[in-house]
Amino acid sequence: MQRSGIVSILNRKQGLVAIRAERGDYAIFELLYELRLDENDTVIWNDRSDPGFVHLSNVSTGAQDDVYVRHLSIAEADIRRCLLL
Repeated sequence: MQRSGIVSILNRKQGLVAIRAERGDYAIFELLYELRLDENDTVIWNDRSDPGFVHLSNVSTGAQDDVYVRHLSIAEADIRRCLLL
């Protein structure tokens, strides 16, 4: 199953991104390479229930790459802590 979301907050220094998923929860991804992402970009990825690698596609720009899922189903109140901000 594919999920989609909107890039919410980027921590470029740490290579971390918070994405607000369509269900209203957040996922935290670690960018392993120079994937082009900006706030408010729409992205899609294959759903998984545990940390690990997924292929992330930026629908807004066409960029895509493998990323590491660090956290799933994160509440909005916990985003900054998970992004190491």
